[in-house]
Amino acid sequence: MAATSSTLYWIASITKTVTALLAAQLVEAGSLDLDRDVAAYLGWQVRNPAFPSIPITPRLLMTHTSSIHDGSIWSNLLSYKGGDPVVTLAEAAPEYFTPGGRFYQPMNFGSYPPGGNYTYSNIAVALLGHICEVIAGEAYVPLAARRVLAPLGMDRSFWYYSDLPRLGLSLRPDVAMPYSYKNFSRSSWPPSHKPVEAGILLPQGFYGYPDVPAGMLRTSAAQLSRIGALMGCGGSLGGTRLLQADTVAQMLTKQATADDDEEQGLIFYRSSSGSAATRGRPLWGHNGGDLGASTDLFFTEDGAVGLAVLTNGEAYGAQAAIADGKSELETQLFAFAWTLPVPAKACT
Repeated sequence: MAATSSTLYWIASITKTVTALLAAQLVEAGSLDLDRDVAAYLGWQVRNPAFPSIPITPRLLMTHTSSIHDGSIWSNLLSYKGGDPVVTLAEAAPEYFTPGGRFYQPMNFGSYPPGGNYTYSNIAVALLGHICEVIAGEAYVPLAARRVLAPLGMDRSFWYYSDLPRLGLSLRPDVAMPYSYKNFSRSSWPPSHKPVEAGILLPQGFYGYPDVPAGMLRTSAAQLSRIGALMGCGGSLGGTRLLQADTVAQMLTKQATADDDEEQGLIFYRSSSGSAATRGRPLWGHNGGDLGASTDLFFTEDGAVGLAVLTNGEAYGAQAAIADGKSELETQLFAFAWTLPVPAKACT
C-alpha cells in the first residue's frame, strides 16, 4: 500500500517531545518544579533502593539521569501485540516503582545514584507523563491532545487505536503497518546457490506499551514537523504561543552528556554542533525506534531548516534513512530544503 503525505506512522520515542512540551507548560504555570522530588506530586515514593536518600526529580527524568532503567518486565510482559495496551500507565507505574509491586525488580534501577550517570529510559519519561496527568487531574492522552496537539493543528495524530473512529480515521489505509526485515541469508550457502535477496519484510502488527507518553504517538511527517517548527520559532507557531522563548531556550540547553557525546537538553538533544548540511547551525531534535519504526525529527535551533523522516521499518544508519539528521538521505533533504523559498511568515 503506497504511502501519502497524510499517512500516519508510529513515531516511537519522538512521542517524548510532546510530553516535554506538556511538562514545560506546567512549569510555566507554576504547577511543576523540575527540581522537586517527584513524590511530592505522586503521593508515593520513587527511590533507587541503592540510594534511598537521594530524591528523583522531573529534571532527572527529562535528561535520562534519574537512574531509572527499563526493566525486562516492562519491555517484555507489558507490550501488547493486539493493539492498545491492556494496562494503563496509572495502574502500572506504582507497581513498577514500589518495592513489592507486581512489576518491581532490582533491575528497574541502576547501580549509580540519581544524577550520577546517563542511561536512556523510556519508563522515566512515562513517569513524567504520569506526573503531568496527576497534576492536571486529567488523563495524559486527552490532556496532551488538548494542550499540545490541538494548538499545533495536529488533528490527525493519536495514541490509542480505539480513538480512530472519533477522529474519522481507519486503521487501513490511514496508518502504516510496522514491518521488520527477516534475513534468511546463510554464510554456508555456496556462491552458486546464494540468492541475491535473502530476506522478507514481516508485518509486526499494531501493538502498544503502557508507557504511552514515552513512545506511542502516531502522526504524519507534515504534522510532526510542526513540533520542530515550534521549537525553532521559540515557542510560537501560526499565531499560537505554546511556550515562552526563554523556556524553549532552556529546553535546548545542555543539561547532561548523552551517548556519543551528544548534548542532552530537556528531552530534546543536540545531535550535531553544525555541519555543511545545516550550514554550520547546531541540530536539535529526537529520534525514535522499535520493531517496525525508525523516525527522526531534527531542526536547527534558529528555526532556519528542519526535517521529519518517518519509516515503518528498521532503517537506522548513515546509509539508511534515519541517523539523527545525519544520514545520506537526510543530508540530501537538508540540501533540498535550503533551495526552498523562505515563508513570508515563518515564525508568527
